Amino acid sequence: STMSRWKVLRDAILLHRVTCPSVYTGPIEMVVESEDATDQTQMIRYFHSDRSIRIKQPQQKKVDLQVMTGFDNTGNIRIWPAEQHLAWYIISHPIHFEKKRILELGAGSFGLAGMFCARMSIESILITDGNATAVEGLKATIALNFGGQSHIRAEELRWDRTIDLPSSLASQFDIIIVADCLFLKQYHEDLIHVASQAMVQDGVMYIMAPKRGDSLDTFVEKARSTFEVDVSSEWE
Repeated sequence: STMSRWKVLRDAILLHRVTCPSVYTGPIEMVVESEDATDQTQMIRYFHSDRSIRIKQPQQKKVDLQVMTGFDNTGNIRIWPAEQHLAWYIISHPIHFEKKRILELGAGSFGLAGMFCARMSIESILITDGNATAVEGLKATIALNFGGQSHIRAEELRWDRTIDLPSSLASQFDIIIVADCLFLKQYHEDLIHVASQAMVQDGVMYIMAPKRGDSLDTFVEKARSTFEVDVSSEWE
């Protein structure tokens, strides 16, 4: 059978640069539109060319080690640089995503790449995370930017290699996108399992991820046993 093709996009951002959002200087621009001192949040507009997404997110600029290493917590804190770079990659290569059914895995509370996908001429996108709080954040951002549009939705999806996906998700997606979700090696096989079940036979998965020690290389080796894998650091 035809092997699914995973394009692993290596995000060339050093680890020490992800400790504070203010250092991000990537191609997706952002501007703070308002601040709420009551709940310590900001309304930020992310934009590139004629496309933009507005997201309400915490003002917190420092992330402690416990949050950084917690699988269910990191996506609720901020938008990581890999997500911003993946969003830019998608915007810069629209023909790859046109009229496609897309799934974002591990999107966190904000799902920036998936949100920008929904601004393009796609068929549909499902943005997911395994954390219920994150999914509520995704739904709020969808309501803010897309109202009742039916081509974009969010739901909770946990990765579990021991459980098959329901028929509503199995073999339903042409493209899967993932940003910075490889740092905990114990979940690599779960991600591979979920992605392989969710993709159509000739599907493509785009992963934007920093090396984070040997986590990226370890994942690639595991994925090669099931998929054709193309690793590139020249993704610009």
